[in-house]
Amino acid sequence: MFAARAERLAPDAVLAEESPSSGPELEAPRSARAPLGYPSAAMGGLGFALLAATGMRMALADRPVVAVVGDGSALHRAQAR
Repeated sequence: MFAARAERLAPDAVLAEESPSSGPELEAPRSARAPLGYPSAAMGGLGFALLAATGMRMALADRPVVAVVGDGSALHRAQAR
């Protein structure tokens, strides 16, 4: 899934990631290729990715934005809405 996603994302896409246990596997096939291309919560706080993707889409309306939420982070989606 990670490789298929990496092949399909535009070079200037923003990937907001919140998948702590699979973060390295998520980033490896497609590292950030443009400024602000891979925002992530440095402190590991859950509930970040959906809000980050929303804000990035508003700020960078000309770029595609994808949010990847997984692991236990899915339990925090209600807080992120």
